Amino acid sequence: MLDTPGMRELRLNDDAEGVSELFDDIEAVMLNCKFSNCHHAGDKGCAVEAAIQDGQLDERRWRNYQKLIREAEQASLTKAQRKKAREQWGKDIAKYSREIKKGRAGV
Repeated sequence: MLDTPGMRELRLNDDAEGVSELFDDIEAVMLNCKFSNCHHAGDKGCAVEAAIQDGQLDERRWRNYQKLIREAEQASLTKAQRKKAREQWGKDIAKYSREIKKGRAGV
């Protein structure tokens, strides 16, 4: 436990390589997917989903891997890129909100 007054959160550095080393078993399973651009979310021939269903891969470990990869990707962005992403997110939310009000959103 760390006592860090004024600090709200700790983040990963841009260290996707460290995540890869920690989860090398998952990345080995990912290599067995039928398609190289598999999203591992309902894709046909996904080795990760098959391994989770077979009990060879713990789903909680898979979720942790996904979370750390997202955090590493976020950490690798420059300040300008993060700002642009936040602005785009705000625009997307506003657009979706307008569509809901008009009754056209696929809720």
